[in-house]
Amino acid sequence: MYAYLSKYYNQIFPHNKAFKVLLKGFSKEKRNAIDIGCGTGRLANDLFELGMKVIGIDLNEHMIEVAKHSYSAIDFKVMDMLQINDLNQTYQIMTCFGNTLPHIDQVSLNRWINSLYPLLDKDGVIIIQLLNYEHILKHKPSSLPLVEFESLKFMRSYVYHKDHITFQTELIHDGVTFKGQETLYPYTSEDLRKLFESASFDVSLYGSPLLKPFEKDDYYLFLVARKKCQ
Repeated sequence: MYAYLSKYYNQIFPHNKAFKVLLKGFSKEKRNAIDIGCGTGRLANDLFELGMKVIGIDLNEHMIEVAKHSYSAIDFKVMDMLQINDLNQTYQIMTCFGNTLPHIDQVSLNRWINSLYPLLDKDGVIIIQLLNYEHILKHKPSSLPLVEFESLKFMRSYVYHKDHITFQTELIHDGVTFKGQETLYPYTSEDLRKLFESASFDVSLYGSPLLKPFEKDDYYLFLVARKKCQ
């Protein structure tokens, strides 16, 4: 399915121009940045246009193929986010957007967060964006809005379990149906705050890319982490 989804990803999920405004407030020219779970490369390109030296990583080779074709000046790699230490580099900005984080289990998440500290420059910042699972678990929607254009339909639904959510997708294109299923771990704002603080980060929580203070019913969660003063 991802081979097809990657072709239409940018149309199914329009890029939020406010993301670049957010990044501009934190970025420093000619410094290193990494976008983790970069998808088709749009956020990495925002960082690049702000004058940063950018690496984009994603586990999906089809997404990386699109990213390389769209933004040839950026270094994109097919890579597991749990292996970023292998790059042997430090960063002034580390981003992880697009609800990437809930795809890894808690043991892996805890290990990943603890691995970030030595990778972040002293004046660096980590910015995470994901769905607000407090809101989702409270209202428990069975599905997300249908995405439809031209000859394509993209449907998404949730099945709730005790400690995870089964995320089901169905892509219909020119009469051909592709089905997918993934496990999501519904990390809340407090779950993430505790994990980052225990890894020696200071944490701020927001409900929008314009840095509106986070509220429990916001649709998105933005987490900004910095190294604690030593």
